Amino acid sequence: MSPEAHQDTPETTEQVKKQIVDLVEMSSFGSSEYQAMSDYIELQTLYESSRYESKWILSPRGEAPKLVKEREARITDFRIALLNQQIYQSESRIPGYGKAYDKIVSLFESHLPNAITREAEIRYPNDKEMQERHARNLDAEVFIDVQNAVFVKQG
Repeated sequence: MSPEAHQDTPETTEQVKKQIVDLVEMSSFGSSEYQAMSDYIELQTLYESSRYESKWILSPRGEAPKLVKEREARITDFRIALLNQQIYQSESRIPGYGKAYDKIVSLFESHLPNAITREAEIRYPNDKEMQERHARNLDAEVFIDVQNAVFVKQG
C-alpha cells in the first residue's frame, strides 16, 4: 500500500488511542512531551469536575451541601485558570512543549472524535441516541486508558 493510500484510510479509535498511549510511554518523566500530556489530562479532568459540580449545584438539594459544592466549584475554576496560565507559560519557556501540547490537542480533539464518530455511525447507523452513547463511552474509555498511562509514568 502506498503512503498516500495509507493516509486516506480513516483512523480507528484503537489506532488513535495507541498513538496517544505510545506518546506517553515513549516520553521520559519530566520531558516536555510528558509535561504537555500530563497538563492536558489534568486540564480535561478539571473541566469534567467543573461540569459535574455545576450540574450538582443546579439540582435541587439543601442549602448546606449546595454551599460546599459551590465552594468546590470555585476552587476548581481557579485551578483551571492557573493550569491554563501554566500551559501558556510552558509553551514559551519549555523547548518542545508547545509542539507536544498541540499534537496532544490534535489527537484528542480532532483525530479521536473523528474516529469515534465514524465508528458509532457504522455500529448504529439509524440510531442517533445510541451513536451518542457509544461515542461517550468510547471517549471515556480512551481518556481513562491514557490517564492511567500517565499515572503509571508518575510512579
